Amino acid sequence: MTNVKALTITGLAVAATTYVVCAAFVAVAPDIASTLGTYITHIDLVKVGRSVTWGGAAIGFVFVTAFVAIVCAASGSIYNRIAH
Repeated sequence: MTNVKALTITGLAVAATTYVVCAAFVAVAPDIASTLGTYITHIDLVKVGRSVTWGGAAIGFVFVTAFVAIVCAASGSIYNRIAH
């Protein structure tokens, strides 16, 4: 049996840490971050020209970490039901 609560908290912590590191990278080196994003997604993000605000970063942080926590909780629950 998987400890769903532990899996959820771990996923949330990893997602939060990853988001903060990524947001810091975008704040420090936006051009390099856009270029790397272009390589990863195959979409020219340099031409998109979005600006990042503190409010947008905070909202993104909440939604990304909540989404990952929900996925981890659902995955753990489904695993427990299938494994049983």
